[in-house]
Amino acid sequence: MAELLVVVGVVAVMGLIITEVFSRSLKGGNKSQTIASIKQNGQASVELMDKTLRGADQVICPVKVGDGLQTSDTLVVVKDGKYSRFRCQIASGTASGQIKQDSPTIQPNQDQNSFLTNVCDVAYDDPGSSAQAITDTNTKSGVSVSDSSGNCTIFTRNKKSGFKDTVTIKFNLSPGVSAPSAIAGQIDAVKFTTTIGLR
Repeated sequence: MAELLVVVGVVAVMGLIITEVFSRSLKGGNKSQTIASIKQNGQASVELMDKTLRGADQVICPVKVGDGLQTSDTLVVVKDGKYSRFRCQIASGTASGQIKQDSPTIQPNQDQNSFLTNVCDVAYDDPGSSAQAITDTNTKSGVSVSDSSGNCTIFTRNKKSGFKDTVTIKFNLSPGVSAPSAIAGQIDAVKFTTTIGLR
């Protein structure tokens, strides 16, 4: 009888050790997948915005106010009369922070000044355009975007007299708002930054 109890005890201990090793292996794999997803999302977003901005004729917003730096949660550029807009929307409730892209157009009953004022407002949804998220918005396996202070002011325009505009895009990506806390708690936000000059 004593031998049976020893065997059961040894099997139980071995079972606990194997379960712990397996659990750590899964957590490590999930952490690696999450970090890879964050890096992939960030790099793809930066490349898309870089390509769009480099070919642009003009930066519409952040709005120019004299010389110096202007920051915003919205970047709008125009190329050959076509507008491209990127907007950062902060995480709220169960939604992860995200970067969206769309192509707003001047409506038939709208003058250009009104359009330019509205298009720079992050809350303005253009009726002729549907915004698409360029970051993975899945709250569990996706990413969440923010700036260094937890807001969404990720675009900075540097305007100096006699020089072409440059735009700095700086944002942090972290796991989605509903990512398992055991994984999200082990991952620091990854910082992405680039400065792009109009040609």
